[in-house]
Amino acid sequence: EKDRIIASMKEELKEFRDEEEYYTAKAAMKMYGYIQISEPEASAVGRKLSSLSREMDYEKKSRNHAVYGNVGLYHIDVITHYFEDVLGESRVIWKGAQIMRTLGGE
Repeated sequence: EKDRIIASMKEELKEFRDEEEYYTAKAAMKMYGYIQISEPEASAVGRKLSSLSREMDYEKKSRNHAVYGNVGLYHIDVITHYFEDVLGESRVIWKGAQIMRTLGGE
């Protein structure tokens, strides 16, 4: 069951990932173990990431998404700073990782 959920989340993250290490706010939240993310929650995180992108002098990208319309993309360094340095979270999904905090991974 864990493997199926992890594989499903990896596939979903691919939809929100840019090849230059830019991710949507929703994908960023999933990397840090958040599940069942509402649009207002993702939007609030997106605003924080936009602000930090300006402060840290990183480009904020955007692209059209079939469901959400125009979505922001944020560099992984900005995402890491926000979740780890500001919020004190630990990333649960790494490239190729198979352990997820939300599923009781070791």
